[in-house]
Amino acid sequence: MIRATQFAAGATTVRSLARNSSPSAASTLKSFGILSHNASPRSFHIACTLAPPSLQQHVPAQPSRYRLQSTSATTTAHGPSEVRARLGIGGAKLSKSNLDQYASVIATSLRSGVATFESGHGGEARLSNAYQAAMTHLREEDPEEIGNVREVTLTARFGYRTVGDAIGGGGEGEVADDYVGRYPNDVQVEEAAGSSAADGNADGKDSKAPGGQLDEQSDHDGPSTTTNEKGSDLTTPTEEETSGFVVHNLSREYVAHSLSSSPLVQLRTEQRLGGSQPAINLVHMAHNPEAQGAKLAGSGAPLDEIRAVVKERLTDAFIGLETGKAEGLISSYGVCSNGLSLPTSHPLHLPWMDVLVAASDAVGYVHGAETIDGTPPDDVVAGISTLQLPANLLETNGLSVAEDVKMYLDTGEGDDGDETPPRLPNLPSTVDIYVTRPLTCYPDQGTGSGHPFKLVDYLIDTTTTSDLASGMTKVWTNTIEGSRPPHYGPALAATMGHFDATEILEAGQERKLTVEERETLDGCRLLQSMIHDLDANLDDIRSFSAYEDDLYAKVVPLIHDTFEELDEDSAQVLQSFFVAHGGAVRHAIAKTTRKLLQEGGDGVKSYDVPEGLTLQEFALQHLLKQKQVDKVIVGCPKPEHVLEAIHSADKLSK
Repeated sequence: MIRATQFAAGATTVRSLARNSSPSAASTLKSFGILSHNASPRSFHIACTLAPPSLQQHVPAQPSRYRLQSTSATTTAHGPSEVRARLGIGGAKLSKSNLDQYASVIATSLRSGVATFESGHGGEARLSNAYQAAMTHLREEDPEEIGNVREVTLTARFGYRTVGDAIGGGGEGEVADDYVGRYPNDVQVEEAAGSSAADGNADGKDSKAPGGQLDEQSDHDGPSTTTNEKGSDLTTPTEEETSGFVVHNLSREYVAHSLSSSPLVQLRTEQRLGGSQPAINLVHMAHNPEAQGAKLAGSGAPLDEIRAVVKERLTDAFIGLETGKAEGLISSYGVCSNGLSLPTSHPLHLPWMDVLVAASDAVGYVHGAETIDGTPPDDVVAGISTLQLPANLLETNGLSVAEDVKMYLDTGEGDDGDETPPRLPNLPSTVDIYVTRPLTCYPDQGTGSGHPFKLVDYLIDTTTTSDLASGMTKVWTNTIEGSRPPHYGPALAATMGHFDATEILEAGQERKLTVEERETLDGCRLLQSMIHDLDANLDDIRSFSAYEDDLYAKVVPLIHDTFEELDEDSAQVLQSFFVAHGGAVRHAIAKTTRKLLQEGGDGVKSYDVPEGLTLQEFALQHLLKQKQVDKVIVGCPKPEHVLEAIHSADKLSK
């Protein structure tokens, strides 16, 4: 029973809870097992490791929300295959991990035949250092095996940067002499503090323009931070440290600065001069070119005007990149864009034909001076090699774009009939298509706002308190029969029973209740009502992030505004309930997502999803089956995640 004034050891005074991301709110969440000690205030883990002593040894570490079916963490059953070579490792979260972990992911990947690595936002220096550490380790441990790796592809991107105010920089994490307007056509996207225009966070699209977003969404989670993409000036300021503005730029001057200060350019140059193996294929990408049209889109400008401006500025960027390629700084270049996959009617849609026109025009500008008539020789081929765009089971526009681009470059024709111009000069015969966000889907073909769908099943602990003696039981949500995990019902019943205030009700029949008892009775009723609502709404939850936000904004404040103090037993009962409820939420979300995929409708095609496959395995394998897709970029913050992705890919090789 709740005691309103007696305060047992380990509990927390609760009336001081603030309804924001304050330290007191974070500590309060930790006390109930809703927020882990090593998490930021906005990173909730309901099935957390903060259990009471009697439970700690039985509560598993929180599984990755993108975890694939388990494989050995130290070995793989198959050698490198053509399918696994089509995997790439995303850099959004890795760029924020420690060097040893980052290097371990790279080493594991290379040993397994995966040789494509994305630097992510502000991650060039981190990728360079981790790659060198991994290669040093592999050469010492297994020089013969690493000798089989002939080429490694590293990708970098430019476009966004954080600057100071409009008249000068100098803030934390900024270049002292940087400011809005330093380079031609600087476009201020938003204020940097608390924003994430250039973030790789898959949980939100934080840089918004009318009707859409400007945020690159690789399939990894990460804190909402805004990062620079300025080579040796790369920093990853925290939300508290970041100030000033997020600026987007595609000018050739900014390209020249990015290349001259790039740690990856320096790494490749040293590799080429030293003749060391493997060779580094460095692809430098213009990040979200459509951001150049954001202000025009916000003012309601016609689509043709928006796209003309974007194409002109993308051409300028490609001129800088063509120059960099001619000087040997990079291997090739490309575009990393959400706009490529947006519907054609969207104001920030980036037409793939505009990208190819910009590449063709850039070749003419850079190499046309070599001939009398100003036309580049026929044997000069544009350095564009890669288009990176989001695509998944629910956002399929990107796959159609990939197919159209491949067809046009191969045959000079497209699906648009007369609207497709004759094959442009000096273009390559093909480009590589890199797919991002394979497991993270936004409604309405990527144009919807709010929390995304996650194409994942979860590994959850279904251990009940009475089962602790026999050990922990972890199962995948797709293997659970019934509408709820088996441990949830007992946890719900125990919690409702604990807060039924039987003793107070019985006392009220014999005497007048004290003020404290009446307050406690009201609190118990309120708490039971809240728990009933949480249970009743389980099947309506579509996103675990939305569930976490709801807990943070409503549930926890309600508990702590209702009770001054909780005795130890009550705190433990609540904690156990939220652990079980978190597992039930994950199960309900995965079940709802699977049903959506199987039934289709509302613009979503139906898929035959086998019950024996996790959603993430099915989603990844589906993309790897697409002939027009050359690489699928997956988030693998730990070496075991690399092996799990490989395990899924290898199933297609059998």
